[in-house]
Amino acid sequence: MASDPGLGRLQLGLAGAGNVAVCMVVGYGLALLLHAGAQGTVVFMLLSSVVAMIGTNALVDHRIRANAITAAYFPLAMGAGITAGTLLGPSQPASLVGFVVVMFLAVWMRRFGLGYFFYGFMLWNGYFFASFLKTTLPALPAMLVAIIVATAVVLLLSCTVFRRHPRRTLAAVFRSMSARQRGLARACIALLEADPGSPGADRASLAIFRARARATEAALMSDGWAAHAPALPEGWTASTLRARLLELQLGLDRLTLGTRQLAATDADPALRGPPWRPWARSPPRTPPAPAKPQRPSPSWRPPRPSACRQRPPTCTAASALSRRCRTGRC
Repeated sequence: MASDPGLGRLQLGLAGAGNVAVCMVVGYGLALLLHAGAQGTVVFMLLSSVVAMIGTNALVDHRIRANAITAAYFPLAMGAGITAGTLLGPSQPASLVGFVVVMFLAVWMRRFGLGYFFYGFMLWNGYFFASFLKTTLPALPAMLVAIIVATAVVLLLSCTVFRRHPRRTLAAVFRSMSARQRGLARACIALLEADPGSPGADRASLAIFRARARATEAALMSDGWAAHAPALPEGWTASTLRARLLELQLGLDRLTLGTRQLAATDADPALRGPPWRPWARSPPRTPPAPAKPQRPSPSWRPPRPSACRQRPPTCTAASALSRRCRTGRC
């Protein structure tokens, strides 16, 4: 989890490999169905694999309708490039000028959004494909059919087998972010335990830099999923998630800055004591020593008994007046 936030790279790699493999098989079957021959079979398989690779990166939305709208323009973009390359192919000067124009259009249309980035990429790939293979006009309809079929296959796989669940993905990103934060804390502890200026301190400082970058990457991925309402936990909003992520980033900045200041060569040795480890077992507490009885001070004297205690019932009033009771008896 710490090396792949939300398992996004793993899922994207599996989706790319699966889409390319299935589209190549479908392209091979389409070539056999249309009796395209050996060269046509290779062309169909190459076209299908190119559409699969670009479509894997483009159709990553969890909404089926959004993916369908994006995939609807794949045949148009790649078909326009193949058509232009086929028409300008016989003339080399015109082909070179067209190559420059198509490259400019492919880059210029990126300003309209992420989807146009892939449309421009398909436009340029289609033109390069037709110019390199010297395709002819009779072979153009069959190639367009292969593009349409490959687009349909990629859309079907992206909306079924390789569809990503937003909330599960965001939860996996959160777990990865927690793992990276723990790695950053361990790197800070290693820097504090190392001697200033030693090779161990240099390695720990580099580890802090890498761990900080990895934690920032996970936070950016979480912020990217904040735009999808189904991915957020119950009761959360996109602004709440972004505020929490900002507070987390500021806290990590303070942690790394304070660690580097404490680990500096001119830092106070009293401040560079052993770091506090909440998980370490605390030493057993010694029982308190029994309290010693306090000796009375020399100036202290016991209270004197009263001059006359209560008379026993045998004493009479006359004897009490004639004698002084010293022992308590008359």
